[in-house]
Amino acid sequence: MRKRLKRLRYLAELVAPLYKEGRVKRYLRTLGPAQDALGQFMDLVVAGSLAHEIVAGGDPRAWFNVGWLKAQLPDAVDRCGKCLRVVVGAEPFWR
Repeated sequence: MRKRLKRLRYLAELVAPLYKEGRVKRYLRTLGPAQDALGQFMDLVVAGSLAHEIVAGGDPRAWFNVGWLKAQLPDAVDRCGKCLRVVVGAEPFWR
């Protein structure tokens, strides 16, 4: 989803000169928070995977990291959902 949003943003920026500037900027402002939220979610997922690898490597102290990162995931998912609902509800500038 994050890569698709990024591609959508790039395409919107590419064709922006063909449309009214205000409408394009307003649309692009809805994409930024969603990209950020998805990026933070992915950071948590990758960090959790790395923490699991450290535990598997024999360092039991990394269990704290695993637990903390896992506890952050539900809030990150909620933030993603809220931001993506805003994107879905955004009025396309190309109409």
